[in-house]
Amino acid sequence: MRLYIVTADEGDTKKALAAFSTKEGATEYLSGSSRKGGVIENFETPEGAQFSTLFVYAVYKVDGKGVDQLAGYYYFKWEAEEAHGDDIKAERLEIDRMDGDDDADTPAKTPKKRVPTEAELEVAEALAHRTTPKVAPKSFASSRRRSKSLRKLVSFYVLLVVLLVVNILTHRYRQTFEYAEGVDSVEWLPEGASKISFYRDARLDVYEFDISLTGFENWADSKGYKLLEIIGEPLIITRYALYVDRPVEGVNELSEEEQFERWQELTKAYVFDGLRFSTFNEEDSIETIGGYDTEIGKAYFKARKVKNR
Repeated sequence: MRLYIVTADEGDTKKALAAFSTKEGATEYLSGSSRKGGVIENFETPEGAQFSTLFVYAVYKVDGKGVDQLAGYYYFKWEAEEAHGDDIKAERLEIDRMDGDDDADTPAKTPKKRVPTEAELEVAEALAHRTTPKVAPKSFASSRRRSKSLRKLVSFYVLLVVLLVVNILTHRYRQTFEYAEGVDSVEWLPEGASKISFYRDARLDVYEFDISLTGFENWADSKGYKLLEIIGEPLIITRYALYVDRPVEGVNELSEEEQFERWQELTKAYVFDGLRFSTFNEEDSIETIGGYDTEIGKAYFKARKVKNR
């Protein structure tokens, strides 16, 4: 996906004015703008990305003379902070918005503050506190039942954006990586492990494998992991497929609701009955979580290097 960013010089700095999904839209904006010397820049998303967005952030960083200098474009502010530090200024550019010209000779229009809808607030709360993919209780009010399809649709697109961000971040940090699906054995897992699927790079290890309960307990004991029984809330753990760039067969033939459920199945595991463990190595800043699903005899593992605890 390619975005077209309209920029113009303002004194000692460059200002991002608007963003468009087509070059024609950017050209039309320039022709109707009162600013002089505007240019169109290309903003490329990672190769192979299949996702879209509603806005992009233009990020500015103060130089040695105290002037805000355009540092780049990002989908999320925290992504920009990770790249340039906390001392940045981020301005949101809505895609394909034609009324963004703020010429100094023309009084600036104050945009109306958009109030989130009830459905959007429900989606945000559900995504922040979701512990299980079960259907909402039947006791919900009729208005919430009517918004069920909208919540699922919005959640689906949120998940796509998350996948895009993960692609951007992992592409930035990984130089080489290992990936496999359904292999019989690897040297870093016990002999009893089978049907092993994994993704590994310099910052991340994610894998899953079939193994007996006794074999899993022996393996966890050898690693020093303290096992706890899963009671109440399930263990939710990211699967290796989230970090792998590959097409999903037949996904285009599915409905939007079925696509959302398919992505959930591919990228997350929910363990309701079994064992779990979690550790944090202060010296190496490595966070580790894992678990065992006694119903299907499968173990899940994820270890990642974090910046702060």
